[in-house]
Parts: sequence; C-alpha cells; structure tokens
Amino acid sequence: MFWIRFFPDRQFDLVVMDIERSEYYAPQGMERILTSRNCLIVEFVPHHLSNVAGISVRQFLEPILPHFSELTVPSMMQTIAGARIHELLQAMFDAGQTDGGLIFERR
Repeated sequence: MFWIRFFPDRQFDLVVMDIERSEYYAPQGMERILTSRNCLIVEFVPHHLSNVAGISVRQFLEPILPHFSELTVPSMMQTIAGARIHELLQAMFDAGQTDGGLIFERR
C-alpha cells in the first residue's frame, strides 16, 4: 500500500482492492491490516476465483470473515450477515454473477 509512505501517521478505516485476479491472494498476507480496518471493498468475479486462483467461495472468504460480519452487494442492493454471506456469494458464483465492489464491514 504505497500511500502509507505518504501518510505515515494517518489511520485509514477503508481498504479497497482492485488488484486484477489477486483478490484471493492479497488478504492472505493482510491479517494485521484487516484486523484494524472497518471496511473492505473487493471485486468478486467467479471466473477469477475458479479459473485463475483455483479456489472455492469458502476459500475466498476464509481470510475475510474473521474480520468482517456484514456484506453489502451493491449490484443486488442487498446487505446480509453471518452464514448468509457464504450462501449468497455461492449463489452468485454458481450463476457467474460478478460485482465490482463487494463491501465487507465490521459491525
């Protein structure tokens, strides 16, 4: 996160990831960052999960859900929490439905 160099004393509550097919890999190394942030926005593209990263929806969520309890899917104008997060993303995955910015929040 290059901007940390420019704002070393600032605390940001939002993390936005648009990292071209690495949405699974980045959270693996972001434990400290995810623990201390209130919001994560990440692209959801089923093709990237299955054909690029070779992972399931459950694997995609593993590093994220311990830190965030609520999900908003802007393309569906829907906010959900708990176990329903996996259910909804699995349904989107199965339908090949993408979203340019899933919003995970700590509540």
